[in-house]
Formats: sequence, structure tokens, C-alpha cells
Amino acid sequence: MIRRLAAFARPFAAPLALSTALRVVQLALGIGVLAVAVHAVALADRAGGGRARRASPGPWG
Repeated sequence: MIRRLAAFARPFAAPLALSTALRVVQLALGIGVLAVAVHAVALADRAGGGRARRASPGPWG
């Protein structure tokens, strides 16, 4: 039974491995883009005085 299943799955091994590798690369690129965006916001915040500005001060002034 297991040998039959292995023989059936063998042709799908390479495309599945390639698909998995592409998804890993896509995830890594997404994490990289997010890190660059967070870094850019931090740099912009530091250049603007180091404190986030709000449109309204809220209930605590």
C-alpha cells in the first residue's frame, strides 16, 4: 500500500518542492518589504522629532 502510494506521488514531488520553494521565497520577500517599511517609518519619525504626532491629543491632553 505504501509503495503504491509512493509510486503514485513520485511524479508530483518535483513540482511540489518547487512550489514550496517559491512560497518560501515569496514569504521572505514579504517580510523584507515589511521590515524596510517599518525602518522607513522609524527614520521618518526620528527626523520629525522622535515623537509620533497625532491630529488630536485625545482625552489625556
